[in-house]
Amino acid sequence: VTSDILPSDFVTLAEGMYRQGLHTAAWIDNAHIRTYTGFGQGFSLFDDYGGSMHKIMSEYLPWLDTWHDRVRTFTYLHFIDLHTPYNPPPGDYGKFGPTDAGLPEMAYDEWTQAKLDINQGTRPFSPEDVEAYRARHDELLSFVDRWLGYLLDQLRESGRYDDTLIVLL
Repeated sequence: VTSDILPSDFVTLAEGMYRQGLHTAAWIDNAHIRTYTGFGQGFSLFDDYGGSMHKIMSEYLPWLDTWHDRVRTFTYLHFIDLHTPYNPPPGDYGKFGPTDAGLPEMAYDEWTQAKLDINQGTRPFSPEDVEAYRARHDELLSFVDRWLGYLLDQLRESGRYDDTLIVLL
């Protein structure tokens, strides 16, 4: 375990919502928020291997349709797409900066090593690299923004938007 463990006697927001009669569900894509770390407490459905934002949304929206008129719900969606190593999807790659900056796509474990090397001065990291990574981050932000817009559109089209509290962190 590389994360803190949430004590079982700690009452979570999901547990409080569940006790108030809400159906609780979560789709998570973060290695630190797993059932075995205690973060599933209070959720009727807790998918802690949710995957990309696209995959989570493709599972969440049909699920929401099944509960719409029958019971109130509390849902936690945790997207990690806007996270290093900043590999935007092909449609967004190059949108905010040059694509020839020499920044290879990296898996998360490769990026962890690259950061260590950069911080130790054993891997060069130029001002152009900094700007290229900023561009890749902004491209991912554009991707995430588009999916959040899609979610809000779906809530509006289904008539749920006015009865939905959305907290974005």
